Amino acid sequence: MSAYHHGEASLMSTIVNLAQDYVGSNNINLLLPIGQFGTRLQGGKDSASPRYIFTQLNPVTRALFPSVDENVLRFLYEENQRIEPEW
Repeated sequence: MSAYHHGEASLMSTIVNLAQDYVGSNNINLLLPIGQFGTRLQGGKDSASPRYIFTQLNPVTRALFPSVDENVLRFLYEENQRIEPEW
């Protein structure tokens, strides 16, 4: 079950971009790349198909965005499930 309404292609490209760790891609990658997420030579456009790559939250992400900060956010709910912060 998911509350993401923006299309799978958009989600996959965002995940790939957040996990890229080559020089010039991100200051800090928030997701750990497990697989081929692209190279600096082709600007990440040579990443593997999303079904062949895996990722997980980088431990540094919680240092940058601690869970105690979530108390200041108001969240949206869909079908009685918290989905995302209100903008």
